[in-house]
This record gives sequence, C-alpha cells and structure tokens, in this order.
Amino acid sequence: MYWSSLLVSAIGDQSANVTIAWQIYEITHSPLQLGLTGLFRGLPILIFSLGGGLLADRASRRKVLVGTQSVGMKLTLILGFLTCTGLVRVWQFI
Repeated sequence: MYWSSLLVSAIGDQSANVTIAWQIYEITHSPLQLGLTGLFRGLPILIFSLGGGLLADRASRRKVLVGTQSVGMKLTLILGFLTCTGLVRVWQFI
C-alpha cells in the first residue's frame, strides 16, 4: 500500500510539473520565464531540505507525509480553480 501510494503521488507530481511548465509557456510565450519559474520552484528545495530532514527524523513520518501531501493537494486544487476561472497569473506558480 505504501509503495502504491508513492507511485500515485510521483505520477501526480510529474503530471503537475509538466502541466505547470506548459501553462507558464502558454501564458508568457517566454523560454526565459519558463526557466526562471523552474529555478524559483527549485529554490525552496535547496533552502528547506535540511530543516525538512530534521523534522522528518524527529516527527512521525506518517504525519509528515500526510501533512505535506495534503498541503500539496490543496495548492493544486486552488491552482486548478484559478486556471478554470481564468484568474491564473505567473506569480501564482512560484
């Protein structure tokens, strides 16, 4: 069950990454903006990796996993709503 949920999560994450890149390019038609968006999406990983590792070691891994996946799902739903209503802007992806 654990591995199945990781597989579903990874497929969802990669689908979201492709969709976001496509959407950024459709909005801006700028390869530079697409690259900058990728950079700004990657910076938090570099900045928060150490603290996240410490949290994962000290807290319940299940709670951390459920919490982070829940937040990610909510943000994706908000982004989907903004896209469907035509209110989405580039800064909202960062």
